[in-house]
Amino acid sequence: MISTAYRISVVGAHDTQVVRFEQLMGRDPRGGAIVRVLDTLVVPPLHSPEVLVGFYCRVHQQPEPAIVAIAVHEDAPVFTRIRRAWRADTLTHRFGKVPLEGIDCHNEGDGA
Repeated sequence: MISTAYRISVVGAHDTQVVRFEQLMGRDPRGGAIVRVLDTLVVPPLHSPEVLVGFYCRVHQQPEPAIVAIAVHEDAPVFTRIRRAWRADTLTHRFGKVPLEGIDCHNEGDGA
């Protein structure tokens, strides 16, 4: 969740992953989120040992939930070898590439 108004989600089928930048519009009668998709990002094919990470990335040690990245999987609590990164911009409602310097992402898998 980027904020109370925006979120990033990942959907996929087979070998294709798509990251969606969504605006939260409200709740349906059952409490489910009603969203408007603002932008999508088709993730380039991942090569072993690359992983798609998001939600837990930082820039210069500061949390940055609007970033999604491709990282090299490491058996460590934090991925530091970032190959590509994008930020969901709440002003333009688009994904944009961001410089890789200072970005790392928490490993929510086995290395954490």
